[in-house]
Amino acid sequence: MTVEAHLESGAYLLASDDERATLRAHADACPDCARLVEEEAELTTLLALAEPPVYATNTWARLEQSTASDLMRFVARCSEVFDLSLAKAAALLRQIADPSAWIPAHEGIDILHVEGGPRVANALTGIVRFQPGAPFPEHKHLGPEIVVVMQGEMRVGDKSFFAGDELPMEPGTVHQPIGGPEGALILSVSMDGFSLGDELIGPDDPRA
Repeated sequence: MTVEAHLESGAYLLASDDERATLRAHADACPDCARLVEEEAELTTLLALAEPPVYATNTWARLEQSTASDLMRFVARCSEVFDLSLAKAAALLRQIADPSAWIPAHEGIDILHVEGGPRVANALTGIVRFQPGAPFPEHKHLGPEIVVVMQGEMRVGDKSFFAGDELPMEPGTVHQPIGGPEGALILSVSMDGFSLGDELIGPDDPRA
């Protein structure tokens, strides 16, 4: 393996042991890549120490009991969506298991607020947890939105989205997402906010 340019996010995390040695040697001579290798090396250690998940038989119970090891496969996408380093994205996923991190948003829906990076400074950013069948009120997006389903099922209209599915939406989209029969856990970035009827919910809204 040869390294001729700066490393991309995830390069060290996804590399083999032999490839990591090459990447470390490159980072020793490249200050721009040294921080990335250091962060991903730390994350690799955390993943190795993570305990295997013990799943509840019911998906909603699993959502409430989610651990970092359940969700760490989403760390790279979480990093991209929220404009965070991999280390910060991993720390964020670990918060999901902390009951005190969640705030009730609507009946049957909780949110874990996320402070993203500069690219999403003008967005509503959060991890949202739906109880089975819980609807988020119908709303209209002022800017584009991206949703990543991490667990369970989210329904929008006559379509269902499952773990690993992504739902990009254009400005002006009107929809009412609903938790599936066993709930849902999603990442959400809504640029510029959204409107609930005549009420605007923007990035600086304390309720968002």
